[in-house]
Amino acid sequence: MKATKKIAVVILLITMVFSLAACGGNSQPGGEGEPQGQQESKMRVAMVFSGPVNDNSWNGSGYAGLKKIEEGLGVEIAFSDQVPVPEFEEAFRDYASKGYDLIIGHGGEFSDAAAAVAEEFPEVHFSVVNGNKNAANLSTFEVCDEEVAFLAGVAAGLTTQSNIVSGIGGMEIPPTYRSLEGFKSGVLYVNPEAQVLHTYTGNFEDAAKAKEAALAHLEKGADVVFYYLNAASPGVIQAAQEKNAKAIATITDQYEQAPETILTSALSDLSQLVYLIGEKFQAGELKGESYAIGVAYEEIAGLAPFRGQVPEEVEAKVAEIKQDLIAGKIQVLPQ
Repeated sequence: MKATKKIAVVILLITMVFSLAACGGNSQPGGEGEPQGQQESKMRVAMVFSGPVNDNSWNGSGYAGLKKIEEGLGVEIAFSDQVPVPEFEEAFRDYASKGYDLIIGHGGEFSDAAAAVAEEFPEVHFSVVNGNKNAANLSTFEVCDEEVAFLAGVAAGLTTQSNIVSGIGGMEIPPTYRSLEGFKSGVLYVNPEAQVLHTYTGNFEDAAKAKEAALAHLEKGADVVFYYLNAASPGVIQAAQEKNAKAIATITDQYEQAPETILTSALSDLSQLVYLIGEKFQAGELKGESYAIGVAYEEIAGLAPFRGQVPEEVEAKVAEIKQDLIAGKIQVLPQ
């Protein structure tokens, strides 16, 4: 009888082991039919920034997108900001080695580092905002800054009194170049006689340099200053305030910083763009491709409200030209 009981216990234990193994088999990460990025453990997303995430501009907007990913998609997040250029690869490699599923570099300056590390970690997906390199596990996302800047240029060209306007950028990298050229194109589209000054300060964060560049243009007669900067933005605003000129911000709506000075802002809602990256990854739809987002995507790209800063006819003209832009009737930059 005792032997029979022992055999029964052994059989029961073996049955339990196989039952547990069967349950576990259906929940293994990467099972058939599971979307990319969705595993039994919580998805992990990291972002790397070259500037401070509290700059109320480029980096701050990207960080807001990371927080949206955390809250909206229920994932674990991490970030590193103010990362110097020599440490870009190290930052990506560190997150990849720690098992993060998606690593986002916030800026075209991360393109080379992301491409190098992506080769080492083929199971991790890398994405670079405004990047210029792709691989099977490396995607790029960009707002068509030139389209938004073109509309800002239209507004500037229709409101300038001196017929001289200014464009100021940080580093001369593709998104900055496209923005300044798009702005110039918009100005000349509605005001061919206008003069468009432009300067690259070489730094997105140095407010003193930005103010110096803006003052130089204002002293030459410019009365509207368009700027594509990060933490350096207040320098341009201060210069415009001192010279009683108007300023057009980029990336975020900066009206609250200087309600009497900010004419409008050329918005690139990077928080929504970054969220889109996370959303596509979680859904298994993120490929090693380049994704371009223009003014047809109103939730991401467009002008902030004018708030009475321009006449109604100017608002109407900007809206009309926007529709022509969406319809493909306007070529913003030369081919």
